[in-house]
Amino acid sequence: MCKCWMAWGTFTGWIETSRVFIMGRDLTYITIPKASLSDEQQGELRALLNQKLGHSL
Repeated sequence: MCKCWMAWGTFTGWIETSRVFIMGRDLTYITIPKASLSDEQQGELRALLNQKLGHSL
């Protein structure tokens, strides 16, 4: 498992595809594979991203 410590304010937005969540940060991106998350965890991540970064692009 990888741990990452970045302030939410450093991210510029996020999108969701059928296979991954993508969080944007200037010209770099962080991908989170959906296969690594249960349906419940995906819902929790989606809610957290909406809360911290706003609606998906």
